[in-house]
Amino acid sequence: YFLLITAGALILVFLMGLPESAASNHWSMHFFVSLTLSASFIISAAKQKSANIDVDAWLCVFRPAVCLLVVTLYLFASLHKLNSTYISEQGFAPTIYRSIISNEQLLAFSQLFPTDAAFIAILPLLSVLIELAIPILLLFRRTRLIAILIGMSFHIILSLRSYPFVTDFPIFLGAAYVLFLPAASVDLINVSILDRLRSSGLYELIKGLMAPAILLAVVFVPALYALPERRTIWWFTFANLKSVHWDLYAVSYIALIMFLIVKLRPTDYGSSPLMFRSAHYPLLPIIVLALFVGMSPYLGLKTAGAFTMFSQLETEGDYSNHWFMPLELQIFDYQKQVCVIETTAEDIPATASTGALLTYHQFRKMTRNNPEASITYTFKGERFELKRIADKPELVADPDLFERFYLAFQHTDWDRKTTYCDGKW
Repeated sequence: YFLLITAGALILVFLMGLPESAASNHWSMHFFVSLTLSASFIISAAKQKSANIDVDAWLCVFRPAVCLLVVTLYLFASLHKLNSTYISEQGFAPTIYRSIISNEQLLAFSQLFPTDAAFIAILPLLSVLIELAIPILLLFRRTRLIAILIGMSFHIILSLRSYPFVTDFPIFLGAAYVLFLPAASVDLINVSILDRLRSSGLYELIKGLMAPAILLAVVFVPALYALPERRTIWWFTFANLKSVHWDLYAVSYIALIMFLIVKLRPTDYGSSPLMFRSAHYPLLPIIVLALFVGMSPYLGLKTAGAFTMFSQLETEGDYSNHWFMPLELQIFDYQKQVCVIETTAEDIPATASTGALLTYHQFRKMTRNNPEASITYTFKGERFELKRIADKPELVADPDLFERFYLAFQHTDWDRKTTYCDGKW
């Protein structure tokens, strides 16, 4: 019941913030997993004709579907990066790597990171190969632990760019990876680790500390908001506590996977979960929807929140920088209808800077939020100069439900050297 309520709450939060969260790759994945969790519970309860479901039977429904979602995420994340911008000197991979090695919190470890130009030059292609290798290795039972080790190490390194601040996505993927583990690994952990903790007394100590820790958190967090300097104190405390938690989690996770790789016997891999089985077929519509979201940039729909993950993919305005996905796949016109902004009022956000190229949907989203501003733009070869945006009713009209809750686009300048997405350059 706790899992079902949690999943339902996450879905509700997602739906309430859909106009904004539709542009988030992380939120999209959270939504699909939460939807799968709720649907699998309902399916299991219907099959067993009881709300008191058997956990093993529920896992047979839930686990394969989430495993396929994770594979889908990685496949699209690597597919979208196969473009001329990402695989170049302007690619995000070198930029992210430079932000890692220049992070002041990591200067003590700077000698561990290669800095020669040849290594940095191959980073875009290397990152694509890693993201492509992970889902392929996850498909096969004997290579899943290697895939988990590579994947978790990859996300730990990526998280260093903002250290000590760490997003929740690596921890989310760490939890999803657990579903790929063979059943024998659970027995091995119980015998080799948990039994020793129980015999040493540490297990009971940890359990005893959980209740005071939760109580402290319940009291501590509201107390922070009561202080005059609450924002500074909160972020300082949050950053430090979160970094300590992440450090412990990351090191423990990698150590555990390496332990399993060494200890598991070849015959143990036979207990790995099946990726394709009839038990999860009722959840296939969710998988199909995830595939649809991933294909959206090539179909002429959304380009943000489509598992594009730093890909720098550009498919708007009858132009594509992808190596092999043709523009002929665009059966919808949302990306073909683009505006070029010439001048705007100073109070309009950076999305509308001079020369910005926006889809008409994103352009109208901006104009609805600034009805009193002035603007000059070109659309379908016609130049418009408005002293007041509200004078043109279609620019302030409410969008239909599909546009409001699904479409989200990146913004690129006219010479296509800069990408703007989800409020950040």
